[in-house]
Amino acid sequence: MKFLIIANGPFLAKDALLKASNGKTILALDGAVDKLVAMGITPNIVLGDFDSIRDKKVYANDHLIKVVFKPDQNANDLQKAIAYAREHGANEIDILCATGGRMDHTLRNIRALRDLSPEYFSITMRLHTESETLEYVRDKKIILRGKKDDYCGIFAFPHGSFTSSGLKYNGKNFPLEFGVSEGSSNQFAEEIVEIVVTGEALVVYPSA
Repeated sequence: MKFLIIANGPFLAKDALLKASNGKTILALDGAVDKLVAMGITPNIVLGDFDSIRDKKVYANDHLIKVVFKPDQNANDLQKAIAYAREHGANEIDILCATGGRMDHTLRNIRALRDLSPEYFSITMRLHTESETLEYVRDKKIILRGKKDDYCGIFAFPHGSFTSSGLKYNGKNFPLEFGVSEGSSNQFAEEIVEIVVTGEALVVYPSA
């Protein structure tokens, strides 16, 4: 099952949201539901502590949106949404509108990509900005498709190693250690790039 989590940060254009939502269960975080409904997009679920939502009863009654109240203050709404998605059969989780604005929120939301317990490590977790995708990778191979000279970065999350083909600067068991050894400012040398990660990494590449 594929989930699209739409956070309440700076919003993308309607066309981008519709394209990303195709074939996915849309889960809006708190006040994001107000923005979506105003744009003519109805999510399947709204989740959060509802400190910024207009009226949750309206969405449940008039729009038939499932309302999931999660008041726990030990986790932010994105963490709660990731937990909800994985507990409801997600094998892919894509996240939009979770960057920009306050830097502490942006950094915490990026780190939330790693909020998986061991039984859920097979879930694909991606966070999308307007132009880039950040993907959490643990002990697996990923295939990226793009154009020659597209930029790509492979960062410790918090540590591991990678072997790659199709990049301008390929690595072979290249060590990844947070703040010490990381693979930034790399580029596609071919249209198809293969990256094998041992341990944990955050891979950054252009959005499709």
